[in-house]
Amino acid sequence: MTINDAARREKVKEFCKSAGKLLNTKSQYLIEKDLYLTIILKELRNAKFHENLVFKGGTCLAKAYLDYHRFSEDLDFTWKDQQIFVGKGTKQIRKICSGLINEIGSALLEISKKYGFDFKFEKHNRDYVQLGGSNKLVTFLIWFDSTQGRRSMIKIQINFLEDLEFPVVKKELKPLIERFPKNEEFYFGDFLEFYKDLNYPVYDIREIACEKVRTLLTRRAINSRDLIDLYLIRKNFGIDAFKLGNSWVKKTKFAIETYEKYKEVFKARMALTLESAGLDEVENLLLTEINKKDFEEFADKLLETLNNETNALLNK
Repeated sequence: MTINDAARREKVKEFCKSAGKLLNTKSQYLIEKDLYLTIILKELRNAKFHENLVFKGGTCLAKAYLDYHRFSEDLDFTWKDQQIFVGKGTKQIRKICSGLINEIGSALLEISKKYGFDFKFEKHNRDYVQLGGSNKLVTFLIWFDSTQGRRSMIKIQINFLEDLEFPVVKKELKPLIERFPKNEEFYFGDFLEFYKDLNYPVYDIREIACEKVRTLLTRRAINSRDLIDLYLIRKNFGIDAFKLGNSWVKKTKFAIETYEKYKEVFKARMALTLESAGLDEVENLLLTEINKKDFEEFADKLLETLNNETNALLNK
């Protein structure tokens, strides 16, 4: 199945339109992107290294825990087997990570050829591959021309060195739509097949909460998606990130000690405020209703606590 075939593109457009009606959203572009994210997830399961790809981040949260509370546009993973790095020096770790990057990049190249995505596995070409932290972090950029006429990108990021505070769990990833009308289910069967039986090792929900706090502290600007995710984690699972204080502090310390880019951002960061989060920017991604007043109260309290306590906690 190639996404560039004219008949196939027309069917993708029909699928997105039908799904949009069922979801009561006009974001057909995001539905199309979710289909391609799911195709890549499904295909990566066939790779011999797939058990070491631990799914995390906003897309994992949407598919594994919150029944698609919002659209998410990236795939984020952590390498599960951290033992291969224990006792190794910087050069050895760089070499190990380089080998893993070769393996994963080659797999993504084959997937891209199969489905008609635009991807070149060229480490020197930052349009497709971006390396960081002496190979400890890699971002693959896979491109496609959407049926909406947009040149678009899927970002796949893998952290090879990570502090895991909680055990990895196996979860079934939920489909965007549980059930189509019978006639459409048959017609779109080849697309819907990608959403079926999709099991992955994923972050524990507490790990996701801790990582969301770490992300707030190590991004150049607040992303309201992280605040909404933390709000819904608390609402649906009763998990308050600050009751996991020791865990997110350890993860933040590990990040700024291991990755130079996180250290630079953390040192230069300004006070976190809800006004700088740009809540309106994420509203078109939401697929669930949120109480705006309740959310803003939660976010204000969270950011105030982070501003007041972070430096003291990290310097303990």
